[in-house]
Amino acid sequence: MFTKTQFVTFRNEFKKSVENLEKEFGIKIELGNITYNESSFRSKITCSKISDAGDKVIDLKRFEMLKKRYGFLGNYGDSYTKGNITYTIKDIDSRKPKNCIIISGSNGRNYVASAEAANFLLKLK
Repeated sequence: MFTKTQFVTFRNEFKKSVENLEKEFGIKIELGNITYNESSFRSKITCSKISDAGDKVIDLKRFEMLKKRYGFLGNYGDSYTKGNITYTIKDIDSRKPKNCIIISGSNGRNYVASAEAANFLLKLK
């Protein structure tokens, strides 16, 4: 029988074991949610291309289509500063229509916002 504690250990070991593959192929490998029963478990593995800086490569055509769908007026890479942190638009997540804009802060954290909030923060509306 599997336990949740074993899956924490498994995730850590999985991450270590795929580091060489990530470097060799220039990808980021992510292990999704794990579902399990007494005798087996399964998970989705997602591999994404990354840039030389280590960021995921964004499909700009998809970004442009989604920004129209959600009413976002900015562009990929637009940024604004609040306090001593610079926030940069990184992606649009179509699975989260209310808070679809993904924003990366210069403090290393990622944030989400609605299209309306992002427009306001970028002073586009």
